[in-house]
Amino acid sequence: MAPKNGLPGSVDIINQKTGDIVMEYPQNADRVVNLSQTSIVRVNASPASVNFYEREGNDLIVHMKDGSTVRYQRFFFLDENGLHSELVFEDDLGAHHAVFPFAAEAGPMTAEAIVPAMSEVAVDSLIGAGGISALAVLGGLAAVGGIVGIAAASGGSGGGGDNDNNNGGTTPPDGGGTTPPDGGGTTPPDGGGTTPPDGGGTTPPDGGGTTPPDGGGTTPPDGGGSTPGTSTLTVEPLAEDNLLNQLLVARNQVLSGSTEAANAGSVITIMWDDNVWTTTVNPDGSWAFMFPPEVLQSLSQGPGTLRVRLLDFRGRTVETSMDVMVDTVPPVLDTVPFVPNQVFDSSQLGGDKILRGFADAADEGSTVLITLNGNNYFAIVDSNGNWQTTIPLTDLQALSDGESYTISYEITDLAGNITTGSSDFTVNLTAPAISVNPLTGDDVLNSAEIQLDQTLSGNTQNIAAGQTVTITLGGQTWYAVVQGDGSWSVTLPSGDLLALANGSNTITVSVVDKNNQTITSNHPITVDTAQTGIAIAIVSTDDYLNAAEVTQPLEVRGVTTVFGPAVSVLVEFNGKVYNAVVDNAGNWSAVIPAEDLAELKDGPREITATVTLGTQTASDEHILNVAVNHVPQPSLNTPFADGILSAGERDVAQTIAGNTGISGPGQKVSVLLGGKTYTATVDSDGNWAITVPPADLQTLPQGTVSMTVNASDAAGNTATLPGSAIVDTLAPDLAVLPVAGSGRLGLEDMNTAQVLSGISSVEEAGRPVTVVLNNKTYTTTVGSDGNWRTARI
Repeated sequence: MAPKNGLPGSVDIINQKTGDIVMEYPQNADRVVNLSQTSIVRVNASPASVNFYEREGNDLIVHMKDGSTVRYQRFFFLDENGLHSELVFEDDLGAHHAVFPFAAEAGPMTAEAIVPAMSEVAVDSLIGAGGISALAVLGGLAAVGGIVGIAAASGGSGGGGDNDNNNGGTTPPDGGGTTPPDGGGTTPPDGGGTTPPDGGGTTPPDGGGTTPPDGGGTTPPDGGGSTPGTSTLTVEPLAEDNLLNQLLVARNQVLSGSTEAANAGSVITIMWDDNVWTTTVNPDGSWAFMFPPEVLQSLSQGPGTLRVRLLDFRGRTVETSMDVMVDTVPPVLDTVPFVPNQVFDSSQLGGDKILRGFADAADEGSTVLITLNGNNYFAIVDSNGNWQTTIPLTDLQALSDGESYTISYEITDLAGNITTGSSDFTVNLTAPAISVNPLTGDDVLNSAEIQLDQTLSGNTQNIAAGQTVTITLGGQTWYAVVQGDGSWSVTLPSGDLLALANGSNTITVSVVDKNNQTITSNHPITVDTAQTGIAIAIVSTDDYLNAAEVTQPLEVRGVTTVFGPAVSVLVEFNGKVYNAVVDNAGNWSAVIPAEDLAELKDGPREITATVTLGTQTASDEHILNVAVNHVPQPSLNTPFADGILSAGERDVAQTIAGNTGISGPGQKVSVLLGGKTYTATVDSDGNWAITVPPADLQTLPQGTVSMTVNASDAAGNTATLPGSAIVDTLAPDLAVLPVAGSGRLGLEDMNTAQVLSGISSVEEAGRPVTVVLNNKTYTTTVGSDGNWRTARI
């Protein structure tokens, strides 16, 4: 006999022909064992340590109660002697042989439960010539008894005997004989008889009966009955709709279902996302399993299949599955500033306010909730990821001057995931003001920054667009123009900056308000040329990256006053690092490939440059405004209200307006009409308007005139929209034909219905004609031939 591995729960693989141990495994663990030859698998544990068994093809899969699973490959493979491998459990009570039904038959393509019968055995009896062939196993299954899936050979009066006085015997005096008095006989009283009370009878209570409880019955549980029915297995939707979002995976979720009460205590196996869990059926047939948050949060994103398997009381496997969607990724929420520089001024009260933002295109259909001053507004994400809503002017007028407010945003995607955001602003409806943004980010010009052109910018409140801003610094003067959103900016040349004295300096900005009062603001800065450092020059000529520029490599350059042999400059942008080339004068540059730029989303993106030389180090941050995805899409309101310029309208200045389709500072719109270009005013919401004076309107020709709207954003993205209007300032031709042909009504004419008619022109086809006769009004229209006529009067 092969020596026993002493470790409890260990497994010995024994050569069936020689009895030698060819492999030993320690305590239970998940593993795959390839049985390259017919073997005896000896598990040094009780059969009770097994949860359930499965067969897949020729493989035996053993699921242990400790949660481990072992697959024995080729276990059911039949060798040249018709033998397959055997499974034996050995514990303090002895050796227990697991005899599997249908071992010689082809196994299922997918794993199915299989239930063995247990018999006491000596391991030595299975070795060598003592091995049990598959045929012998099948022949002896009935003697072992209790094997699920093996039907009795005959009816209730005793089919199934082998060599015992049972009717199923094959040799007299056993019941399977062919000559009376054996059960296989054809004449009563033998079991093969056709008349009761013999076993072959056709009428109950004899074994050949067709009605239960006799063995020949057709309904279980009678021995000759048909195959027992399959258990049912129901599974309730997980989290009500089989959709798990970020909120649901943060708390326990219960999966539940039911089966027949007869399956009480049976094992339910749950398989999902390469995980396996088990639970048992309750006495009433219900079952449940709780998924904790740590399990739910580890699941793969996207659709997946959750499978539930029941090993019922008959040893049969019932399986069902359902699709479960895991979507716990919160939606993207990008917002455009509600107002420039967080100040709501009088320019915002020109009409309803458009509020825009962005999500991902994948979030199409998601709902955005905007809350301001107790009012809620809603928007829906479109197929491009854009959303917008309108805040009525009446709600804007309810904001109190001098007060502070918070506008909050909440986007909920189709899975129920939520992302929130908010911004604060103050209301200034009366006081004109001008401000300056920090120069170089910290209002300090070091030895590197002073060598580069610098952008100075700021904002105004309650100052008309188009007003001039005057900037003075160190005896130098520059000028800027107030934009439609109240912003202004100017470039300070490096040559002028180098002339500044070290120490404190003051930037003074001024602008004239609507009352012709000069509004002034002072802004201190410090010049420190003794401070070494590194500076990033204006990127892409204007610190904006547009849709055309993003297709080309982007150069980031600058100056460092920390330089020398072994100096290193690294540029970091959008999570990636690029090595810069540094010359002997401290000028440096790095190139960002176009393929890296293609990953960018719109909005301000920080560039960081870091210089290192030995123990010296310095860094600089610079903002690049990316505008590559959301570009102008101009619209044109119907000109002159109805698209037609009439004679009366021609003599009064007319406003032509529309929207750029985007929000933000720096937008420009021009309109080409009648050979003349008009520059529009554009606010931060993209609303634009031009005014065409009467003198220009009067030069427009009759008929259809074209106009072209050209829009651009601060980044230089452009879009063109063609439009048209009709100029019709001439009175229509109108002639009235004589009534009754002569213009006179005789007595006979007075007693006959008359038709009023006339002539206009084919150009007036479809236009209304009104006729007033004797204080009564009659209407008609000009026909396609230019003629008109009323109904009979």
